[in-house]
Parts: sequence; structure tokens; C-alpha cells
Amino acid sequence: MSSAGAASDVTLVLMAGGRGSRLGGIAKGLLRREGRPLLAWQLEALAPLCGDVLLVTQEPTAYASFNLPSVRDAWPDKGPLGGLVTALGHVRTAFVLCVACDLPFVTAAVVEPLLAARAEMDAALYEVEGKLEPMLAVYGAHLRAELAAQLASPPSFRALLAGKRVCRLPGSAEVTRALANVNSTAELSLYGLELPDC
Repeated sequence: MSSAGAASDVTLVLMAGGRGSRLGGIAKGLLRREGRPLLAWQLEALAPLCGDVLLVTQEPTAYASFNLPSVRDAWPDKGPLGGLVTALGHVRTAFVLCVACDLPFVTAAVVEPLLAARAEMDAALYEVEGKLEPMLAVYGAHLRAELAAQLASPPSFRALLAGKRVCRLPGSAEVTRALANVNSTAELSLYGLELPDC
């Protein structure tokens, strides 16, 4: 899924490992916005920016219709960090663009500054109100071993990235909207989303 002008050294990693327990256990990437799955929106906006795509999920059959290369989260009980470490162990590119599958409004315009900041950096993340946003970020694949070592008792992403070459990009209204994620039925209504048909 590469295109002219894509960052050939970056893999788009779609993180679909969450259980969606507060939404009845559904695969959150299949939540619908304007009749289309969130994953379809993300692929349309972001896949052309990257040289490759990888889906990290515990439910590969739920996403089979997308025909994406996929890998099971090797550390499903370690949250986003486990999914990231899993992805870093399976990509062939120097960087990954990590995107949570339940972000309804992520856009190329928000992602492009992260990609542009990757040169000479270990990671590029947005910092909103003093908090780093790890689920819409770029990471160097060389970080895998060091991050994996933290899985026994994972500290915060901020602590993990301490001492690394990290580009912290400032937030904006557009970034805040792109980072809106779905964890409850109230948020489904708030963002105008619908449950999948099955």
C-alpha cells in the first residue's frame, strides 16, 4: 500500500488490540463513521503517507475483509506498550507510525508533522497539556529491545522516552480532535459513530 511520495522508511501500524469491553467487546476499528469503518477512514488518510502497513490485533478474523498484513499482540495484557513492542518486532522499516484504531478523526494533516520530525529522532509525539500522546506517534524501530525490557513493570511513556531524542510537537485544536478516541457508548453518540452491523 505504498504510493508516490510515501515515506518508504515508515510502516503505518494500526493498533487494534483493545478489547472494547465498555462497548460490548466489539472490534473498535469496525465502529462506523458516516457508514464506513474507522479503519477504512484511517487507511484512506494515512496509508498513502507510508511505505507499508501492519495491523496489530487479537481479532484478525474481524478485520479479514481489509486484507492487511497482521500480527497478534504478543503482550495483550501490557496495553499499548505491548502492542508497540510487538509491531516493532515485525516491521522492516526504520520507523513506525503508531495509530490507535479508535481515533475517528485522525487526518494526514496531523500526521505529516510527525513524519517530518522523524529524521535524527528516536520518536516524535504530540504533547497536549503536558501529556505525551503515544498512540498517534512515530517511533524508531531500533527502540524495540529497550522498550521490551520495560514490559515486566512498564512505567509511563514519558519515563520510557527519557534520555531519548524525542521531538515533542505542540498540540492544537486539530490535534485534539484527531486524538479523540472511543471508549464508551456516550462517546459513540458524542462523535456521531455507530456500532458495526455484526
